[in-house]
Amino acid sequence: MPDISKVALFTNEYPPNVYGGAGVHVEYLSQELAKLVPVEVRCFGDQDVQDPNLRVKGYSPWSEAKKDTDPRFGGALDAMDRSLAMAKDNLDASVVHSHTWYVQFAGFIAKKLWGIPFVLTTHVGGVTPEIDGGRFPILSITPQNLANKRSRQVSNYILGGFVYLTEKVSWR
Repeated sequence: MPDISKVALFTNEYPPNVYGGAGVHVEYLSQELAKLVPVEVRCFGDQDVQDPNLRVKGYSPWSEAKKDTDPRFGGALDAMDRSLAMAKDNLDASVVHSHTWYVQFAGFIAKKLWGIPFVLTTHVGGVTPEIDGGRFPILSITPQNLANKRSRQVSNYILGGFVYLTEKVSWR
């Protein structure tokens, strides 16, 4: 594994916008990593933190995501928009870590744009309506899910959280 001088963490949840375990995980992961190297967190929301070794930047919702479309597509389209915004902004990290499906596409694009290793954390092999509480009933056919599948295929390292994960966990 290459030397790491700065870590970028891409996530949906980050304080104060935490509704589950993923947000708690990223909060503590970023704090611990910031003791070792500079950390930049890019997340959903309006956060703006500039501590000495921890930078947090929130990305607001896309106002067009739910206009003139089936309401079932809004969440996935918004996640893709924010993922593109996270990935395209200048990035000087030596590794990018995407946490959960919402931002896997951002990690994939950042890897390609900035030429850095991509670490992916997934809590399931893929989000399904049964696992994600039915919030995204047609997720299996959205561009976001297709992008997530490709993201898992090209990531350098995958960290899994549940027995549903089928990907090989190793440095590639």
